[in-house]
Amino acid sequence: MGVGSPQKKPPQDRPAKTGRPRRKLYVVVFVAFLLAACGLSFMLGRILATRQMQAAPNSSAPGTRILKSGPWGEIECIPMPIAPPDSLLPMKDWEAKQTHWLFKGFSREDLVKLLEAAELPAAARAQLLRPECLRTVPVGLELTPPREIVVSMSPKARQMLLEVLGRFSENEGQVIVFDKPTIERNLRECGASSLAVNMFKKMSSVSGDRLFFSSLPCLMSELPNYDDRCRIAQAIYRENTLLLKLHVTPETDIKALTEYYGKGCWRADVKAMFESLNQIPGGVWANIALILPPRPAGLLYSFPQPQNTADGPVVIRDCFWTALNFLQNKSDPGFPYPEHFNTVLKTDYYEVTNDPRFGDVVLLVETGGRIIHGAVFIADDVVYTKNGATQIHPWMLTTMSDLLREYSWATMPGQELMVKYVRNRNN
Repeated sequence: MGVGSPQKKPPQDRPAKTGRPRRKLYVVVFVAFLLAACGLSFMLGRILATRQMQAAPNSSAPGTRILKSGPWGEIECIPMPIAPPDSLLPMKDWEAKQTHWLFKGFSREDLVKLLEAAELPAAARAQLLRPECLRTVPVGLELTPPREIVVSMSPKARQMLLEVLGRFSENEGQVIVFDKPTIERNLRECGASSLAVNMFKKMSSVSGDRLFFSSLPCLMSELPNYDDRCRIAQAIYRENTLLLKLHVTPETDIKALTEYYGKGCWRADVKAMFESLNQIPGGVWANIALILPPRPAGLLYSFPQPQNTADGPVVIRDCFWTALNFLQNKSDPGFPYPEHFNTVLKTDYYEVTNDPRFGDVVLLVETGGRIIHGAVFIADDVVYTKNGATQIHPWMLTTMSDLLREYSWATMPGQELMVKYVRNRNN
């Protein structure tokens, strides 16, 4: 029927229909249309919601992101701070210790020139050069400055001395180098009094985006309140770590994930875990610790407990011990660095020049060849690390950019920091 055609009349041999049934029919059709539209909208909403859930972070925590795609799967990365508990803070040791500064490679004449350039008062310079404060050691000079000199130092003198001392890893714990925005945030959130925060700042110096601090024994002696000492210590040793969650759904290629994460004798366990996660309807964001080897999984986010000497020699569980034992079934106590560490690297590892994989050792190396730090590659820009040998440094996850920022200050003058990846020949 064309547009504008006359409406056909009902046949004369049957009565004409009234308007009410016709309106009922319109209502039925309209309701059916609404239901269909609602159903379609619901289905589209479910599809869009599913896509959004897979593309966007599962957590609403600030800074949460999804790592770049790769053989490691879809991983959500959630920043979080971690600080040593009060029970592990060696308060008595800090309070009893003196300040010791090592000037590596320095002669007495070198130190005299530095103290003069720092414009320390003549009386202070003479006191620091006395035999009871200064002694010669095989690697240079060791200085034990009196507390009153450390506390009363001018900003210029403090900055010049701490920038030199901060280059030597032997001064770890005596001179601490911070990312300035990070320590400022920690100080705001640590809960210490303004007295404690101001005293910390007085004993620090700023150079660009770095803050140098020394010394903890002096700071502890200046704070009469025990809670203040704990809170400021937690601010100093608080670290930025990450919580990683791997997205596994019934559609996930678990064979590919097993190939990436299943190393050594734990391959069967990793495969079994992925097969279990793969069966969860709707998928799950699983903590990455579920598929790490047992030792690093058990140590993650924890702090070293004091070792019992009755169980054998004390093992230095630093970054190098952590890196080379990550994929080992039985830990190698033969470290410390560098003798045993260098030997193991030469005999059991080879350099990786293409994309690093799970379990590869990450080395921060000076252009001259000195190894500054060791960590373990996990995925994208995330590594497993322990940034220090003491009990107040946890095992944790961090980004490569944060790791480089953490250790770039430790390079010697004229040296640059490079990243190298090495892989165990047996994995």
